[in-house]
Amino acid sequence: MDHRQEPRTAPSTADLLETFPRLFDEQRIPLRRLLEALGDRGMASALLVLSAPQLLPLPLGVSNALALPILLVTLQMAAGSRQPWLPEWVLDRPVTRDKVLGACRRTAPLMRRIERVIRTRWRHIWQPPADRLVGLCCVVISLVSLAPLPLTGWLPGAALLIVALGLLERDGMIVATGLALGAAAIGVFVAVVAGLVEAGEKIQQMAQLASEAVPAAPALALASGLAF
Repeated sequence: MDHRQEPRTAPSTADLLETFPRLFDEQRIPLRRLLEALGDRGMASALLVLSAPQLLPLPLGVSNALALPILLVTLQMAAGSRQPWLPEWVLDRPVTRDKVLGACRRTAPLMRRIERVIRTRWRHIWQPPADRLVGLCCVVISLVSLAPLPLTGWLPGAALLIVALGLLERDGMIVATGLALGAAAIGVFVAVVAGLVEAGEKIQQMAQLASEAVPAAPALALASGLAF
């Protein structure tokens, strides 16, 4: 079987991202223009554009809010939609040029490295009906991005970005790699939540022990002295 990489007849995703600094000179760029710049690539292009900002060093809470449109897109993927639908206010929402270029600088080199090994393979992953299962997995990963906890923004975002690239380039192995990273992100989320729950229980136990250690009589005497 010949496993050589198929020759490209169109610009790769990394090629398109590297044109963004020349393509956009305005300081505020509507989201719909970013989608149009990637061409008619369906759900994967929307997932790529929406996931890329998660790799930026955004304040906790901001990246989680940006995950809402991602959740909407992944739900449509799970439903079998071929073209994304986003509310007009989301499409018209401007993104600063600095953030767009920052996301391009972070994602383009990663994509360039992945594109060296990309080829059309594992079709059963990105073709129907398995594509809906991929969408469902992406829904779970995007739900992790909504939680305002450490590591719940960039790690799921990186996973969804790799999934989007695999779908764009029709490489099922890359899609599977992104889903595996997403599973790791879910594991980190569960570990963080479990750690917070355990810490809360310990604090509650310490507070209970401290309250029991205070003698009742001195407390009553103090209350009586304050009354006079």
